[in-house]
Amino acid sequence: MTRGLVGAVLAGGLVLGCAESDDPMDRDAVAELARTQGDAQGGARTGTWGVRLVEQTCTCPSDIAAYFSICQADEALGFIPLTMRVVEGDGVITLVPESGTSPNFDLGGELSGPIDADGTFGAGIVTIGIDVAAELVVTARLEAEMDGTEAFAGELRVRLRGKAGERTVSCESLHELQADRLF
Repeated sequence: MTRGLVGAVLAGGLVLGCAESDDPMDRDAVAELARTQGDAQGGARTGTWGVRLVEQTCTCPSDIAAYFSICQADEALGFIPLTMRVVEGDGVITLVPESGTSPNFDLGGELSGPIDADGTFGAGIVTIGIDVAAELVVTARLEAEMDGTEAFAGELRVRLRGKAGERTVSCESLHELQADRLF
């Protein structure tokens, strides 16, 4: 995570048994998504992908970037560039952001979830970031569809909740995501 935050991935370790929520960004719902398996076979989509995130909305204040960045696009490009390693196998897809590809965007770990034979997939992560001045829960959910084995597109939602300095934080961002296989 940015600026000294330490991530602890909780996708497999959240307390279950809470009432089901209609909120797709609910931490339990995203953690369950991350543990789900789809019906796709093989690993044809495994590889390194160039990803462009175009911010649609962001309710996070600009000063939160000192603790965690989810909204700042590269000003020269107009989008957030990332490189991700995608691993597919046994109906599960994992997207691992490669370190240093975007200093302006950090989810604190990898997204994982089910992929179906038709190329639709969902992936999520729930992470806690803690440092001296902040404790933030990051929930991210990607819903996307592969176009064969060379491209995919979808929406990435990210929610931050917790404390940053003396401030209580509760904000979200929505990004259009487009990806092309690099190799």
